[in-house]
Amino acid sequence: MAAPILSYENLGLSQGSHWLFEGIDIHIGQRDRLALIGRNGAGKTTFANALIKGISRLCPGDRLVIIEDTAEIQCQADNALFLHTSAAVDMLALLRASLRLRPDRILVGEARTWQPVNLRSDGRLDALVRPYSS
Repeated sequence: MAAPILSYENLGLSQGSHWLFEGIDIHIGQRDRLALIGRNGAGKTTFANALIKGISRLCPGDRLVIIEDTAEIQCQADNALFLHTSAAVDMLALLRASLRLRPDRILVGEARTWQPVNLRSDGRLDALVRPYSS
């Protein structure tokens, strides 16, 4: 088993006296896929942003392609490209098109269907998918 590119133990984030999440151990490998699932307000976006920040610090040369319906993901990486859906272009079409951009990592924000999760990559890509849940 290869060493993880990102590893956190007992990770937590609080806002005032309220914990958004706590006690999380996470180890992300080079080819891992990760889905964050939870109710509204559970901290999925906050957690995803923390992971993206860590990955962009540890792998600054990686090209990140971020696909979203609405702009919520925050990424300050130099080599990040944001793609947003429209009435004419859905998330699956953007995901397929993003493979031509030679991404090292594809991040899908708030997937409202499982279509993007079911698209098979060519094995070189990591994916962070944050499915929508109500």
